[in-house]
Amino acid sequence: MILIVITSIVWMTQSLQRIEIIVKFGQGLGVFMYLSLLIIPSLLAIIIPFALFGAAVFALHRLHTDSEIAVMFAAGVSRWRLAAPILLITLFGALATLYVNTDLMPRSYRILKQTVADIRADFASSVIRSGEFMTYIDGFTIYVDEARPGGQFVGLLVNDYRNKDDPKTYMAQKAVLRDTGAGPMLILKDGNIQRTDKETGVVDFIRFGELAVNISSFQN
Repeated sequence: MILIVITSIVWMTQSLQRIEIIVKFGQGLGVFMYLSLLIIPSLLAIIIPFALFGAAVFALHRLHTDSEIAVMFAAGVSRWRLAAPILLITLFGALATLYVNTDLMPRSYRILKQTVADIRADFASSVIRSGEFMTYIDGFTIYVDEARPGGQFVGLLVNDYRNKDDPKTYMAQKAVLRDTGAGPMLILKDGNIQRTDKETGVVDFIRFGELAVNISSFQN
């Protein structure tokens, strides 16, 4: 009971941090609950040892204050027999914590990260439409010939003048949207960067095989 109560309280606190998924990315309550459930294993890894320790101390304290321990010893109950239930529960808690730390928590964390990455990528992908020049933030315009499922694009033209002192134009044959720790990245492939020298007016072409452009500002 102690484990359930503590886990529920901490889970509710941590779940509130996932509200941004609904507000920021337009997701529903079902997605919010799913992401919230995925954080439970990480909570259990911390809560199980402390909850079992607290329960054992509480049980021993009650037995001592009610003189139950003295009665058991008087009836011939050995120390080992008295400690056996606590040791068994401790062993169960240790095995449960080991399983959570080595399997359940890493697996749920990978699923959580992948789910959030998919949500962020789908959101950014949804604002990029085929055959249109789209300006979603000041200083960033993008055009794609074809938008494909899974955040894939063909034929891109990106005009990035967010930095007024260093405007750039990107052209790429294809691109894919990926989520990273820094936010969604548009990975351009087989293209070039065009920069204009302000002093000479000469346009420099720099070819690249693969280049990442941060588009996390699309989420704001």
